[in-house]
Amino acid sequence: MLFIVGLFFSLVIHRYTSNYYLQLYWLSMNS
Repeated sequence: MLFIVGLFFSLVIHRYTSNYYLQLYWLSMNS
């Protein structure tokens, strides 16, 4: 149970951080 929750959270965190870095990259390219 705990393993599944940890896996889910790591997936969500990875997804949000990758989106964040993608936005930073996009902003730096457009500036």
